[in-house]
Amino acid sequence: MAALVVAVGAVCGAATRWAVGELVPASRFPWALVLVNLAGSLVLGMVAFRAATGRRELVRLGAGIGFCGSLTTFSSLAVTLAHELGDGGSFLAVEVLVVHLAGGVGAAALGAGLRHRWWPGPALV
Repeated sequence: MAALVVAVGAVCGAATRWAVGELVPASRFPWALVLVNLAGSLVLGMVAFRAATGRRELVRLGAGIGFCGSLTTFSSLAVTLAHELGDGGSFLAVEVLVVHLAGGVGAAALGAGLRHRWWPGPALV
């Protein structure tokens, strides 16, 4: 059952990632990449800090590992940064990295705070 839940979450995350890439207009700044990675950090912050037992474990597996795992990607970030650095866009590369790091940590913290507010109960941290 756990493998099926992860697989369904992964299909949903990959489809969402593709849709965002199609819907967000192309520009010099990788907005689609930032959007999916920050959204994934928010969702993961909500599910990762919840104690995982029973059905909650399936939510953690499906939403956290499956959905967020296929929605977000470190490799696309790394390729984007390498491309910018190779093209002499070091300022944009630093800008993208800072937005991802600060925004990702902030989104995960916001997700954890929302989880605590909306679904109080035992947490992992």
